[in-house]
Amino acid sequence: MRWQMLATLGVQPGWRTLDIGTGFGSVPMELAAMVPVDAVGIDVDASVLQAAEAVRVDVEERRGFLPGSEIRFAAGDAYS
Repeated sequence: MRWQMLATLGVQPGWRTLDIGTGFGSVPMELAAMVPVDAVGIDVDASVLQAAEAVRVDVEERRGFLPGSEIRFAAGDAYS
């Protein structure tokens, strides 16, 4: 169901996206599998971001993202 919701956003190839409160990074990674994007996910929890990065590496090694997609995670707070 999330893929259907993400498809309604109309994200275009090459867009830069920011996912605030990314958690395990599912939204940026799913977008990168749907359309080539430059996606950044931020979260305040460093341990969750480590897990998200491990998943990102695994999916990238399995070629689960479209060519041209870039995904990064960073510690961050929307209020800062």
